[in-house]
Amino acid sequence: MQIDIVGRHLALGADQREHAENEAHKLGKFFDGINEVRIRFEREHLQLKTEIVCAVSGGRTLVAVEKGSTVHESLEFASDNMARQIKKYKDKLHERRHPKPADEETRERPAADDAMDDAMDDLTDDLTDEPAEQWAEEE
Repeated sequence: MQIDIVGRHLALGADQREHAENEAHKLGKFFDGINEVRIRFEREHLQLKTEIVCAVSGGRTLVAVEKGSTVHESLEFASDNMARQIKKYKDKLHERRHPKPADEETRERPAADDAMDDAMDDLTDDLTDEPAEQWAEEE
């Protein structure tokens, strides 16, 4: 996994770069298919914006952008956001490879409803026909 860390309009210290690299390696624990991680810090007025871009297998690119008052804070927010996206992407890949079987109850339900409707129709027909015949015979 290739990791690029860039500071735009600010100088990053060694501890901040190390923290960013650790966060990038943590993202690699969620999914093996991460090819590249780019972390970009940018100063916007009084806040710091952190952008994490992950190139994952399958040609997809995941992007997380968050703001915070410090480099560490904005990195944590963006890292959490990216972790959620990676987990969601991984679940989608797994779901496509191994689709879940359809729920048996929902599969049988339409047939059961049709059978129930037919039975109710037969029952109401029987009930409405019998009394009319009985009254006709009694008169």
